[in-house]
Amino acid sequence: MPGPNILINEGAFEYYGSLRRVRKYVMENFPKKITLAAVARVASMERTYFSAFFHRKVGVSFRDWLRELRIQKAMWIMSECDDPIARVGRAVGFGQIRSFERAFKKATQQTPVQYRRENLRATVVSKETSSEFLTPGIAPNTM
Repeated sequence: MPGPNILINEGAFEYYGSLRRVRKYVMENFPKKITLAAVARVASMERTYFSAFFHRKVGVSFRDWLRELRIQKAMWIMSECDDPIARVGRAVGFGQIRSFERAFKKATQQTPVQYRRENLRATVVSKETSSEFLTPGIAPNTM
């Protein structure tokens, strides 16, 4: 679920072996500090060339792509468990809670707390709705 202004060419990761290796490296090192120099080495390219190549082929800068990926992962974690927001931020690679909150809000127009509250509300409504289907002998929407 990319942010509203992010258009990513996901096909580039399948087409280019260097980008496939970069994506694999990022997924394996998600919570760690990931530098442009490190991923350029993984792609077997010089840092400046890699940065331009990535942007040209994927449609966004490496830094924006990585931030978006981390935010998506954080959203998934928050929908699956109730770990503290700071722990979620660290788990996806943000060293400081403030940078996590800022990046999250920029990508989703909500703070992590607002997102969790909204997601919790949607989960409760979903469970209430699904319980209607479990009532024996009563078809949905006939109550």
